[in-house]
Amino acid sequence: MNSPASDNLIIAGNPLSQSTMLWQALVTAAREFGPQQHSFMLITKSHGGPNLALTVKLARQALDVSREQVLQHLQAGTSDVPVATIGTSKDEYLDVLTRAGVELGMRLPVAFIESCLGVFSESQADRLPDNVNVLFASGQRFLQYRTMDYATLAAGCEWLEESVGLPA
Repeated sequence: MNSPASDNLIIAGNPLSQSTMLWQALVTAAREFGPQQHSFMLITKSHGGPNLALTVKLARQALDVSREQVLQHLQAGTSDVPVATIGTSKDEYLDVLTRAGVELGMRLPVAFIESCLGVFSESQADRLPDNVNVLFASGQRFLQYRTMDYATLAAGCEWLEESVGLPA
């Protein structure tokens, strides 16, 4: 996979936060493991936000912050960071999953998004693509480095595949 060039240093340093790279990751997986023979479990682990499924931790470059602003935050004991606007929106995330079903024939019995504020709205949940059986979201405000036992999730995925009659 090649990440697209960007003049924005934050995007260039965090290419997987972009929907184009999520798409490229799914294309690569489909190329390596034929969607006609395999179903897939998608796990994305990222920073998140009210509207973003995938985003970067820092939303602005250090060059955009003055020394005085940094000192002010340090003295006040705050860590205010502007709301991230760089990344993949929750709607774009669903669009990529839909596209993976239509164009690649990918079946995703389980998609799990682990990110702060990972909850999708009701209208977004109503748009769950036909190729995705279940979309889990962590939805917690602050997540720790290790919040999920992925082996347990995978075991649950096997159960889900059996319960909905998908091939292993």
